[in-house]
Amino acid sequence: MDEHNLPPKPDWTISELYNKSWKIVKNNPVLWIFGLAVGAGGGLNFSNVDRIFDSDTKNSLPATPSFQNFTNGQSDVLGTSAAAPWTSFFSQIPIGIWITLGIELVALVVFTTIVVIISSAWANGSLINGIDSALSGKKATIRESSEKSFKSLKPLAWLTFVPGIVLTLVASLVLGTLAAFTAFVPSAIKVILIIVIILLGLITLYFLIYIALSQIWALRMVVLDGKGGKEALFAGYRVAKKKTWSMIGLGLVNTIASIMVVLVPIAILGLLFFGGFMLAKSVTVLSTILITLAFTLGIIALVGLVLLGGIITAFKASAWTIAYKNIQGKYE
Repeated sequence: MDEHNLPPKPDWTISELYNKSWKIVKNNPVLWIFGLAVGAGGGLNFSNVDRIFDSDTKNSLPATPSFQNFTNGQSDVLGTSAAAPWTSFFSQIPIGIWITLGIELVALVVFTTIVVIISSAWANGSLINGIDSALSGKKATIRESSEKSFKSLKPLAWLTFVPGIVLTLVASLVLGTLAAFTAFVPSAIKVILIIVIILLGLITLYFLIYIALSQIWALRMVVLDGKGGKEALFAGYRVAKKKTWSMIGLGLVNTIASIMVVLVPIAILGLLFFGGFMLAKSVTVLSTILITLAFTLGIIALVGLVLLGGIITAFKASAWTIAYKNIQGKYE
């Protein structure tokens, strides 16, 4: 067959990515540490921080009127004298103190968010730099990888926070406003508004998916190519558009492989617990041994699963970095 008629060679194969990633992660334990840091940054996501803030705010907002009600003698409705000392105490706190506490709470949330953003940016940058060093035949080190990541900290932080939060805020504002309007319009217009809300919801989902896909490449463009945050995001989007299905395929394989690896120790521990409890009524000694063994292994497994999480994160990041190196500059 003529070479010109052969199908184009794929940019990567999953077996190739996995083989190279395994060698890199196995020979560079430093990447496990960066993987743990990336995982921790991902766990402390901003939606969680917002929910905590919202919860605290909702609990504190009714405080002032309720204290006023208590001072007006309405606390008798509670039917208990236990609340009286607390009511008297809180009602005597000046409003300035409550304002100060509110400001401190907001400051704490802002500070925590900034710390999470910076640490996540550092962790991602260090991990990608470490993987790049390993691909170049060098030994990844914490010092070298960290120093390189600091140079790209600002665009990495921008990528970590700005695109997702801007889309979330705009979508929430638009969809929330339209949803509120549905309560005040005739039925015919209400149907139209609901259709518009559904369409806008689908558009929002589209952008959320493509922001996530684009960020995979954009992070590597910032770290490896020295691009700015916005430039990398749009370049990453162009690559993601070209490689959507390949990325989804690799992402699914990564997810399934991660689940399978984690499920094995969990299944073993579950069987030990189950066997111990099933034998508890009939064979006391054996059941005690099994349950004790399960608890002991459970503690060890918790530590092991945390470490395993770091290894899996480093492994997946290696696969994506190798994939990017294969297409670097090709689809931009």
